[in-house]
Amino acid sequence: MGRRGPAPKPSHLRILEGTDRRGHAGRRLDRSREPVAPDGELEPPYKLSAEVQQVWDQTVADLEAMGIGSPADCSVLVAYCEAVVVHRIASRLLAETSILVLGSRGTLIINKALLVQREAAYQVLRLAQEFGLTPAARMRVEVDPVRGYGSGKATGARKPNPFAG
Repeated sequence: MGRRGPAPKPSHLRILEGTDRRGHAGRRLDRSREPVAPDGELEPPYKLSAEVQQVWDQTVADLEAMGIGSPADCSVLVAYCEAVVVHRIASRLLAETSILVLGSRGTLIINKALLVQREAAYQVLRLAQEFGLTPAARMRVEVDPVRGYGSGKATGARKPNPFAG
């Protein structure tokens, strides 16, 4: 039988949020049995297309600025970057065509590019949440305003949020 409920959150995000496995604030986290992801440069596992490489470079820069990401994440990160590019391609195609197109029997049907775009958007969102790349995922993370997201990799003070307070 499958697991119920939301997927467990990676401990590095729970630590930054100051919550335990169940989301309770202020409780001590037990990381003694959790595997530690290796440190190192994030390199794609194979040659990427130019458009996917551009998304990769930007995403890796974002992850490094937040102080998260590991070489162990590279395959999932490539899947995220490829889904972003598929979404962009489908969106460009939809901008040039219509949501409804003529089918083989002469009736209007949904443009298959819309289905591709929707599936890619779902994949982008799901994988972005794994890396803390969505506004909702970042909103739950507490940040040291000088060091960044806690690893010391981010440098310089963060810009103050003009909407805070």
